[in-house]
Amino acid sequence: AIQRTQPQEGQLLNTVLGGATSFVKNHKTISTTYLVGIMLLLFGTGFKVSDELREKYDATIDNIDYEAQKSVHTKLWAAKGAYDQSRGWFSCDSNCQRHKTRYDSLQLKWDELKREEASITSQAKSQVGIFSEYGVQETRDLFWGTFAGGKDFAKRQSMWDLLFTGLRWGKDEELFSVIIRWLVQLLFNFTLGLIGALVVFWWKLYAVISSYAPDPMTALFYFFAAGISATACVATYLFVLYGAAAGSVVVIAKVIVENKRLGNGQNRPRQNLRDGGYGGQRYPGSQQPRRSHYD
Repeated sequence: AIQRTQPQEGQLLNTVLGGATSFVKNHKTISTTYLVGIMLLLFGTGFKVSDELREKYDATIDNIDYEAQKSVHTKLWAAKGAYDQSRGWFSCDSNCQRHKTRYDSLQLKWDELKREEASITSQAKSQVGIFSEYGVQETRDLFWGTFAGGKDFAKRQSMWDLLFTGLRWGKDEELFSVIIRWLVQLLFNFTLGLIGALVVFWWKLYAVISSYAPDPMTALFYFFAAGISATACVATYLFVLYGAAAGSVVVIAKVIVENKRLGNGQNRPRQNLRDGGYGGQRYPGSQQPRRSHYD
């Protein structure tokens, strides 16, 4: 009877699906939290702001004096340039002190204008609320910005690791082991980069929520909702990355094993019909063919 063996790709898929199903059954709280995070990530867009609130928001933002900021900013950079040119390595004469005084005065004025801008912006945001489409979109922009930064970090590190991996390629080392080592380093870099990006997002999320001036319970609820959504997104990305890496390893290993099998088959000695055996050897019972001759 012929028994059909399941391909390695199918075995890997069944193992992954079986492990995922078992994890869901044994950790219902984590699984439910993960699904809630994915749903918020896909469909959480915030409450739509009415036209009246939108007009109030725009009117409050218009109170920011951007012209004064532009003027002070220009003078500040000019004063900083004059101060940097007048000071020495370890000393600052009277001319340097004069430029420094002007620079410090403009810096204080600039900081005051920025605090005034933050206050007006917070007042405008408090009118629409953190759960509005404005608050949710600002949170999304923050997350995707930090997420992109984590991926860029992982790509740069992986590029350098690939270069150094090629330089460290030993004479007796096979290509498969080099690929496995680079894949492990790739997974490590993306895990480190994305987890770091997630920590940065959680850290900056507090400032975003505070700018909308919500009550403590609303702020706490939004903080955990946004954090759960971001964590679910990072976890999904890493799961897919690990799965793709595992599938690549299985395919590469299968190709290498198949090539070795074919190579061994081609190097097998062929039968020599004249000698009645393989490789020029004679076996009992075999006879040399007689050549016809004439007397």
